[in-house]
Amino acid sequence: MASDKHRYEVPHGDEDVRLLLARAAGQVDDVDLVPAAISGARSRRRRRTAVGIGGAVAAAAIVTAVAVNGLGGGLSTGPLDPAGTTTTAATTAGTREALEANQRLVDAIGNSGMAMDYQPLGSPHEAMAAPLVVVGEVRSVRLAEAGGPDDIPSVLMVVDVTRHLAGDETPGTIEASFSVGGGFSMRQSQLDEVRGPVLLVVGNTEPGAGPEGMPRAYPHVDGAWFDVPTGIDGPYVDYAELQGHWPRVGSVEELADALVDLPAPGTDLPDPADPSVFSQAEEIAVAMEQETWVDSPSCQARLMRTEGEGEDEGRVAWAWVRCTGEAPDGGDPAEAPGLSVPVRFDAEGVHLPGDGSRYETDVRDLFPSDLAERVLSHDETLLPDVVTAAELRTARALTAAAAAAGAAEGEIDPAVLRLSPSGVRLALGPEVITTRTPAALADPNAWAVDNPDGHFRAREGAFSALETLARHRETSGPDAFRTGAGEHPHCAGPPMEPPADTDGLRHVWIQPAPGTIDSCLQWFTVDLYLDDQGEVRVVSLDLWEP
Repeated sequence: MASDKHRYEVPHGDEDVRLLLARAAGQVDDVDLVPAAISGARSRRRRRTAVGIGGAVAAAAIVTAVAVNGLGGGLSTGPLDPAGTTTTAATTAGTREALEANQRLVDAIGNSGMAMDYQPLGSPHEAMAAPLVVVGEVRSVRLAEAGGPDDIPSVLMVVDVTRHLAGDETPGTIEASFSVGGGFSMRQSQLDEVRGPVLLVVGNTEPGAGPEGMPRAYPHVDGAWFDVPTGIDGPYVDYAELQGHWPRVGSVEELADALVDLPAPGTDLPDPADPSVFSQAEEIAVAMEQETWVDSPSCQARLMRTEGEGEDEGRVAWAWVRCTGEAPDGGDPAEAPGLSVPVRFDAEGVHLPGDGSRYETDVRDLFPSDLAERVLSHDETLLPDVVTAAELRTARALTAAAAAAGAAEGEIDPAVLRLSPSGVRLALGPEVITTRTPAALADPNAWAVDNPDGHFRAREGAFSALETLARHRETSGPDAFRTGAGEHPHCAGPPMEPPADTDGLRHVWIQPAPGTIDSCLQWFTVDLYLDDQGEVRVVSLDLWEP
């Protein structure tokens, strides 16, 4: 059951206002009932029925929904995707009259006074892991009056299965049950007009409970979808509110095709080298650096999934973050603190699972279920690269040396930088220009190199990684840099080729920290390539080309 902080209520009409006032005056009680699914623990519904004075059922149209994963409880009949991603109208349900009848049913169930407090399906993959997922044609619909263990009315719909999408059961016909409140207003003659395809993600079935011995099916709250004039809609959840990894579709058949064609779990993670993905991961990493107990950390994040866009409060991201700190008092890097943890990131900041016995429960609460399973199974593909404490020390020694050189404080100590005794290759982007010894690189001027053709990235003159770092440090202060490991985008572009003969070397980068530059024209990267002894073999400077 979802926590109260994820719930909201939407009253509709004067009758609702009267009910709410009566409830406040103590004249109306909320009755919590057993889950709708009778034959198992996978039901995600807790029904609430408002009972009025004298036992009459009040027609309160209050829909309660869970805000996790962007699932909403509104019953909008507007365009499927206001942003314009998909607005395909369903045409497979037959006549427009049938589509309008489907819409009337969806609205009537949603506005009947039944409130749903539930845990949403975490992803399309979780939907396809349900005991039964089918597409079928509606044969008949009827209203069953209150009775049975729940003592509440329900709409019972006989569906002839036309496509079996998932699950071990393969029934030819099922009777789907939808809980309704006392305000359900459709007459039988109107129910008889409901036709066309419906997609059902079934949480539980009750064998033999339907007519002619067919199983009765209890769909997930966010697992029943009908073709309607504007596309696709559900009785409890508006499909237009499902975001991110849920497919943007305009009909039941399109949704069925998208579910069948889902990529295998684990192959749909965002590309960490994509500039947009990298930028979001960096935002999470920087936020973690401000929250973690690790002193002077360098954090990197592996983005797993996002929902929502821009800076709005509805944006949510899930990632794995690793942080490395400095060894205390310059001691053994092996003793440096570190952190590796899955996180949820939203407008309120970074949310971490607790330790020990709380860990699994918190992970399942913070993450969509399919990601939670991967986190709890210790899936190593979720882990980001991160600098080691020794690499972090080397990178920070280089920025400190650059700052000192910029302040004209004399030579650099090559031993501090751990430059390879066999020489350091200096490169501009992927092109190695020259090789210099550690002794030569004690002179800050020796870091400058000229491109043979006289220019580099539409710029002219000599170029120095050390001078570039010094200049940025002078203008942006001590927190001017971000340090990380592994492949990275070329500012707003894809990754560039590395210098030759760097296979097998560790790749550590130093770039401007977020907020210290205004555009890619000011962006740079100083890429260090280190051998297995932690010694710097290659230093490459790259810039953005206007």
